[in-house]
Amino acid sequence: MMSSLRFEDIAQRAQISATTLRYYIRLGLLPKAERTPAGHKVYPPSALNRLASINRAKRLGFTLQEIKDLFSDQGWTECPADSKLATLNAQIAQLTEQRDALQQLGNACQGSERCALVEHIKEGQVWDKTKQNVG
Repeated sequence: MMSSLRFEDIAQRAQISATTLRYYIRLGLLPKAERTPAGHKVYPPSALNRLASINRAKRLGFTLQEIKDLFSDQGWTECPADSKLATLNAQIAQLTEQRDALQQLGNACQGSERCALVEHIKEGQVWDKTKQNVG
């Protein structure tokens, strides 16, 4: 059985930065470390399992707050799959709308002396290449 792991060992084995590990601890996703007589932070091997669970939840699109709620004493009383799917579908719709707008504005730039995308960003309007803009 593996003994306690030092802070650096936990970060290395979990393949996360020390900054990320500190952040997770600050958020309460991991318990605070115990200290050795020499002052080194040590964690039980179960901390690696917790970090693996956090990574799995993140890959499924859960926020750190949602993950913290999962690990709380109350946990989730209902399966969050439907709610998370609704959130992801809304994000997909928004990304599709952004892609379509960029594609349309990019197409309007081709063969034009002024980029419709830049005009849209600067002035909020797509430059109409049928009009003569004489300044």
